[in-house]
Amino acid sequence: PHTSGERKAGIAVVGLQAPLSFLNAEGFYSGVLKTIGAAAQKPRLLVIEASGMVEIDFTAAQALRDLFRECRDDGVTVAVARLESTRAQDAFERFDLYEVLQRDHVFHSVDEAVRALGGQT
Repeated sequence: PHTSGERKAGIAVVGLQAPLSFLNAEGFYSGVLKTIGAAAQKPRLLVIEASGMVEIDFTAAQALRDLFRECRDDGVTVAVARLESTRAQDAFERFDLYEVLQRDHVFHSVDEAVRALGGQT
């Protein structure tokens, strides 16, 4: 799995250009934590660009749940942008990911997420 990351003034943006499944969930999870940890200053906002996540299986949902919790516990606000796949949206519902990620933290674009949450973190 390949995670790409972009950092700017307390904001980290990461994305995975593939479905999120048991095959790559652990790599995505550790890659995101590595991106956060590599920042000179810990980001206050993490935006996950999810357009490539056309499907999310149980193992991947558990990795996302753990990531959302770990970030929250570490004081990092999490947002998801471009969760466009109906199957991925259904997985967020089915695996109760909205219990650990506020629904109003899902945005149509990365820019929208940064504008909405970048200043309040």
